Amino acid sequence: MVRVLQISGNMNMGGQETFIMNVYRNIDRNKIQFDFVVHSKERGYYDDEIEKLGGRIYRITPMTKNIFKHCKELKNVIKKGKYEIVHRHTSSSIVFIDLLIAKICGVKKRIVHSHSNKVQKFPILNVVCRLFLNALATDKLACSLDAKNSLYGNISNYKILYNAIEIDKFLFNETIREKIRTENKCQDKFVIGHIGRFSPEKNHKFILELYNEILKDKDNVELWLIGDGQLKKNIIDMAKQMNLIDKIRFFGIVDNVYELLQGMDIFIFPSLYEGLGISLIEAQASGLDCIASTNIQNEAIITNKVVCKDLNINEWKEEICRKGIIKE
Repeated sequence: MVRVLQISGNMNMGGQETFIMNVYRNIDRNKIQFDFVVHSKERGYYDDEIEKLGGRIYRITPMTKNIFKHCKELKNVIKKGKYEIVHRHTSSSIVFIDLLIAKICGVKKRIVHSHSNKVQKFPILNVVCRLFLNALATDKLACSLDAKNSLYGNISNYKILYNAIEIDKFLFNETIREKIRTENKCQDKFVIGHIGRFSPEKNHKFILELYNEILKDKDNVELWLIGDGQLKKNIIDMAKQMNLIDKIRFFGIVDNVYELLQGMDIFIFPSLYEGLGISLIEAQASGLDCIASTNIQNEAIITNKVVCKDLNINEWKEEICRKGIIKE
């Protein structure tokens, strides 16, 4: 059996992590097994499943907290596991340090995987570190062309590996739709939905402002927000200040996203930037009408159900009403 060391910040339910798990569930684990390095002491959403599937989870110090301790702990993990393949998931070229440790440890296959079309911090430093990243990586993957350009720059030796979903789960099912809408007592409501980590790029503030504008004209509209993250409390506080809290359902992290999508009437995705946008792909697989920002990659638009618009609240409101699905 070949054991591949996957390195990710944590294994909570995000686009990057969901992609890894979709692959992990469907590989032949008699031949290939995944182990994980994470930078969080707290257990992640997928940790139980990883261990059930035979994966090991190593918790090490984040690079940003203590780089020397990080390097020492990562070196110990690689040496102990005798890994020949390391797969580093990232949006920042600063992680070249992990690849350097892997090379020092004799790892032959050092894979880097870009999951975002924007470097969130220290853009100038990332341009400098890109030189080392490109030199140390034996294989360079990206979830979209924009994600490739953001991390690696103008190179030719790369591969695009689109985020995959388990399609059968998401196909529209009227029985599931009726069940979900009955359970949530929204049979007579028009449901606007969004799935995403509560972090700056997902633009939840825009979602609340849009929802507030819609409610000025329509009162039979409900908003479903699925996900968790560091900004969730801020968004809840904002919803309270806007007197929206009683009309919004905060589902948190759930294991039936595919079912909740069935209960929605439209899916909105106003991201400021994305690697690919796996939630948007899941929504399309469910047959939902979708409105997304123009910051979304073309690769994520796989059906004619998606309308991309600039982040203008009035235009988004008009688009929702134009579809004729919000009733008086």
